[in-house]
Amino acid sequence: MQNQSGKNPEYLWGMHVVDEHISRIDWSDKKVLVACSGGMDSVVLAHALFRNRIPFALLHVNYQLRGEESDLDEQAVRDLATQLAVPVLAVKCPTAITKADGANLQNEARKFRRTLFNQWKAISKQYVVALAHHRDDQVETFFLQYFRGSHMIGLKGMLPENDQLVRPFLALTKSDLTNYALENQLSWREDQSNASNNYARNVLRNELLPALRKTISTLDDAVLIVQHAFQQTLNEERKALPVWIQDAVISTDQWNSLSETQKTLLLRMKQLPQWSLQRIEQLFGSEFSTAVEAGNFRLIRIRSGILFQAQEGVSRNWEFKVEDVKKLSKNLSNDVLYCYSDLIQRDIEIRGARSDDKIALPGISGRKSVWEMLKDQGIPAQLRGNQPVFVVKNEVVWVPGFAVSKNVLVKNGSSSIVKITLIEKFEQISM
Repeated sequence: MQNQSGKNPEYLWGMHVVDEHISRIDWSDKKVLVACSGGMDSVVLAHALFRNRIPFALLHVNYQLRGEESDLDEQAVRDLATQLAVPVLAVKCPTAITKADGANLQNEARKFRRTLFNQWKAISKQYVVALAHHRDDQVETFFLQYFRGSHMIGLKGMLPENDQLVRPFLALTKSDLTNYALENQLSWREDQSNASNNYARNVLRNELLPALRKTISTLDDAVLIVQHAFQQTLNEERKALPVWIQDAVISTDQWNSLSETQKTLLLRMKQLPQWSLQRIEQLFGSEFSTAVEAGNFRLIRIRSGILFQAQEGVSRNWEFKVEDVKKLSKNLSNDVLYCYSDLIQRDIEIRGARSDDKIALPGISGRKSVWEMLKDQGIPAQLRGNQPVFVVKNEVVWVPGFAVSKNVLVKNGSSSIVKITLIEKFEQISM
């Protein structure tokens, strides 16, 4: 019998615990990028992958915050790549990002790092980023999120595999990694800033948690039990999310049908800040066409609910996904277009609505002004041009979230049905 890594049981019996946890991940179809700071944890991860014959490349971010020490960290990672004969990508983070007026250094560094991760992940679902977070990091993260008043989503902690991020060491302690590093005579860099208590995580790591562990020996186990319970609850809530959660317009009844946790999940899916939850509640209680800016969206109170629309100053890159289907969904909505496949073989344009656009609606003769239809929904005139419309041969056939033209409607049992979903990507305009 073999495990996912292809190693036999006799080998596993004599494995180091680090190797054992590496072997629990199925790496067979993955293109792995290891985030490597040059510190002990990430050096152990790189060495363990190499030892287990798992191909990977190294990524190092030089934040240029500690002068020569930062450059020495980068050189150490380059030397490690040479030693292991693996590719390395070393990226310098512009100091203008981390040292900008009012910038939170750690938050800006994290954003820059995550941007690099996302660029790698966007290549293919096979491309993953391997991170060396361990059990001690998991406990620290729980308390940091707790002190910030985070929701269950923040308190649940990190997952071993999630969103193309892989963390094989989450069940291992810092001591486990230290033992591996010493046994294999590894070299690593010590970041002296980790000893400074200028950051909340360092205060927690260096002072609060050691004191708590002396008094409460079961502290870490208790935290992990709570995190596991939160993870299970969130999985159940996520599975129960309705299909309309991604719609551009959400009605009052739909919003009220969500649990508090599901509402927070909705915010995460739309990349909205947690504080916007209260503003959304206020919008639903408003009788007027009120708008609130949050994240990359303007939230607009319209008659049928709330419209999630791109803010001014944010460029819109509209794309659409086409899928062949055999039958229509039982829950039809204006957020998805079902049509015959020959429609997509014609000239298609996706653009913002215009004041002279018209659409043929079911149940009425002639065509209705798209501009007037948006007005009827309570959308102010200055925002109507931000609404995408789907145009075929100069005829508006779909206003996502609002209307589908009767000229493109299909019936169940028809052949060659396609489902079209609009994907709106947001890119902040550089100023």
